[in-house]
Amino acid sequence: MTGNDHPSSHMTAEEFEKALPRLSNLSGNVVAAARYVLVDGHGPSKAGELVGSMSRQSVNNAVKRVRAILDGFPVDWVRVNELMPPELAAEVRQRIQVAVEELNK
Repeated sequence: MTGNDHPSSHMTAEEFEKALPRLSNLSGNVVAAARYVLVDGHGPSKAGELVGSMSRQSVNNAVKRVRAILDGFPVDWVRVNELMPPELAAEVRQRIQVAVEELNK
């Protein structure tokens, strides 16, 4: 697939360009890799090659970071995927919900 045919592609070049100021804290490679996937429709492996030896996993992480920022999450927030007891997971989810509500005030 090329162009905007890739299933992960969901932004026009114009939309991405308008969003660039919100991505200014990210490295150029992160922004470029995300653009190759979101706008140009390349898969993560090809986007990594185009950026220059960026792994598929790094490209996927770049796309997740860009999407999170564009969805309104602060640049300094981090994604966490950890195993924990159910009680702790419930507490963490509740704290996340409170933090998101604070963002949306």
